Amino acid sequence: MKNVAVLALLSAGLIITGCEEKKDVSKSLTDAAKSVEGAAKDAAAKTADATKAAADKAKDAAGKAVDATKDAAGKAADATKDMAKDAANKTGDAMIAGGEKLKEVAGDMMAKAKGAAGSYPTELTKLTDSLSNIKSVEDATKAMPALKDQMAKVSGYVATLSAAPADMKANLMKEFKPQIDAAVSKFKAQAERITKDGALSKVPGLADAIKNFKLFE
Repeated sequence: MKNVAVLALLSAGLIITGCEEKKDVSKSLTDAAKSVEGAAKDAAAKTADATKAAADKAKDAAGKAVDATKDAAGKAADATKDMAKDAANKTGDAMIAGGEKLKEVAGDMMAKAKGAAGSYPTELTKLTDSLSNIKSVEDATKAMPALKDQMAKVSGYVATLSAAPADMKANLMKEFKPQIDAAVSKFKAQAERITKDGALSKVPGLADAIKNFKLFE
């Protein structure tokens, strides 16, 4: 009986010990699971934080990029406006300068043409007087050098007057018409006399010079 009792006590002790060990193992497993779960939650939280931080950085970078783009566009627009304004100012200045230059050129041309219109009838009359003094072949021969110079001088005035614009010539003719008409009429009379004279018309160069001589009328 004693042996049976001892065995029973030993069995009970083993059972109790087994139960305690099982409790310890179960607690360890529970603790491990909780530790894993905590680690997972911590990792998830860190991942979320990292993701949020990355998203915030990306958003901030995008905002800065947009601002930089707007600023660059604004500067480009301002630069374009400045360039257009500067070009417009330069064009305006060039047009003003061109207008002033045209006025200067027109004024100079008018002054020269008016001077020519005043001198033309006077010099043409002098030429006519020289022609009127030619009565013989000898007179014509002696007069030829001077006639050439006089004709060249009058031709210069004719060229200046002929080059003037039509409206300018019309105005000059209104102002100097009486003098010009009188001088031209007298020249034509002497030119006709010499070119129709049998002897004078044969003087070398004289008749041809008179026939080819251009007048302003």
